[in-house]
Amino acid sequence: MKQQIQHISTHQSSKVISLIFLLLSAIIAVPFGIGSLVIGEYAAGFAFFLMPFIYFAFNYIINIVVFFLYNFVAKHFGGFELTLSTQEEA
Repeated sequence: MKQQIQHISTHQSSKVISLIFLLLSAIIAVPFGIGSLVIGEYAAGFAFFLMPFIYFAFNYIINIVVFFLYNFVAKHFGGFELTLSTQEEA
């Protein structure tokens, strides 16, 4: 059975994806921030701690635009097409 995704919630989808990227970038940035603070590079340490939040904000804005454009295109030309099948439970 083929189905199409015709609409994606811009706010909710952008929020979820941006939060995932915030967490992933924090996993990398926090150790580097701690390391920078330990060696006395306070500006770099602050930047590393701030980076995930800046990344979240820009990622959120970009995703809003992407999902808005997807919804526009899907409305006029059709959305992503998926082939789905049902499976019997064992």
